[in-house]
Amino acid sequence: MSAGALVVFAILSAPLAQGNEWTRFRGPNGQGISNADTIPIKWTEKDYNWKVTLPGVGHSSAVVWADKVFVTGADQQAGRGIVAALNVSDGKTLWVSEYELPPYRMNSLNSYATATPVVDANRVYSLWPTPQATILVALDHAGKEAWKRTFGGVHCQHGAGSSPTVLDDIVVFTHEHENGDKPEHSAWIAVDCKTGRTRWELERQTSPKTSYSTPCVYQPAAGTPQLIFTSLAHGMTGVDPRTGTVVWEAKSAFISRVISSPVIAGPALDRLIGTCGDASSGKRLVAIRPGTGDKSTEPTQVYKIDSGSVSYIPTPHGHGGPAVHVSRYWVRLLPSQCNR
Repeated sequence: MSAGALVVFAILSAPLAQGNEWTRFRGPNGQGISNADTIPIKWTEKDYNWKVTLPGVGHSSAVVWADKVFVTGADQQAGRGIVAALNVSDGKTLWVSEYELPPYRMNSLNSYATATPVVDANRVYSLWPTPQATILVALDHAGKEAWKRTFGGVHCQHGAGSSPTVLDDIVVFTHEHENGDKPEHSAWIAVDCKTGRTRWELERQTSPKTSYSTPCVYQPAAGTPQLIFTSLAHGMTGVDPRTGTVVWEAKSAFISRVISSPVIAGPALDRLIGTCGDASSGKRLVAIRPGTGDKSTEPTQVYKIDSGSVSYIPTPHGHGGPAVHVSRYWVRLLPSQCNR
């Protein structure tokens, strides 16, 4: 999201009318798949429903629930994080909430508002990680603060970038660091959607290169759902969302920094895909068949591609069949600014 315009297209009206909300980073379960059949191949001015100027800058995506679009941005000079709700039909600003953020240095391509918010039927949740503190805020759809939690700061080379996600009644986010002068406590954390109380915290290893991945949910054909995390420190991991315990882990899945988020592919939707890379190129794309909680089935590597041509920063897209379609360039759904 640039300091300029956020563009919402008329094509959103059809799926939203059918109750298909766009709730998190990359939409339902983070898979980047929409059921809308009116998306144009080329975007022109006639496809825009409206265009408005937003306060601040940011790289987060917009999320949608019913008749509201929720966006985040930041005034980095003033040290303010911004959450705004807009009317989906005309772009009118319904409310704005601001949070004080301490100044800090990061990669020039990053921003204070990189984490995409997540929304459910009751609240919108925004994550504001800084080196001094990490703030997680829950607002109701009218903009009233339901709760606010403060966790320790995030220490990493380029600044944080992972987004939160919601599963049933918990908000889940990663709180990872990179190795530095002093040991840092990395963890994956779940808090109660209604109260903000910590439901579980899974301690994780601190890595030389932090992960920017946002978890998704894998539903086995038999059994309970699993949260899927990817990171250099732990590879690909399935976690029980009820308890925060590790169900299975493919520790050697990745060989370098993980920025992209996991996707689900294959005819039976039982292939978990992740990528990693360094500098300006990808290093590996790997497909993992997940394990089971009773240890009767361990995670197995179905295939891997070690090549500079695989996706690094963009998250891959998998839909039907065994093929995973990887693009080296990524365009967010709503903001007018495109990122590689």
